[in-house]
Amino acid sequence: MKKSRVIYASSIAAFINAVFVTAITISAELSVAFKSWLQEISGHHWVSKSILAMALYTIILLLVYTISQDVSSKKVRNAVYFATWSAFAGAIVIFAFFAGHHLKLY
Repeated sequence: MKKSRVIYASSIAAFINAVFVTAITISAELSVAFKSWLQEISGHHWVSKSILAMALYTIILLLVYTISQDVSSKKVRNAVYFATWSAFAGAIVIFAFFAGHHLKLY
């Protein structure tokens, strides 16, 4: 069913995107050169991260949708579960990073 494939592909893309955004956000804060490179793309590093995230999401969505042919309801449920929890985990990691950075814990 096409609807299951879209949900599955979108969930996988969201999972990968959550990991990507978390990693790129922390990396940009730790590397001035990387943050400057992101700023050069669009004028502001936040906008550049968003552009890269949208591009990555779209590419992964299309790739997974094309590759996955037989998607069961269990696979869809697991993918949605991982996408949801990766978003929560990414938010917690980013919050912990900035809290620790602000409090000079490292």
